[in-house]
Amino acid sequence: PVDWARSTVEGRLGAAGLRLHSWWSFDAPELFDDPRELYVWRAWGFAEAEVPPYAEVAPLLEQIFRQYAGPDGLEIRHRRHIWKAVVS
Repeated sequence: PVDWARSTVEGRLGAAGLRLHSWWSFDAPELFDDPRELYVWRAWGFAEAEVPPYAEVAPLLEQIFRQYAGPDGLEIRHRRHIWKAVVS
């Protein structure tokens, strides 16, 4: 699959007269112990009026935890990237 993150960084660097020297991509899991933690994570950065109250979404979040959480909690996987650019 196309790595959209890398191509985006390369494009922005190129516009600034830089070139990508090296690129590392890695998986960074995040664990949530309970449904409320997941709610707080997903609601962060939004205005209060943009987010439904926890009581409204709690049944759905609890169902997600019952179905998908492991012994350590619910794991959400993220891709992280580190890159180095050089002046051409």
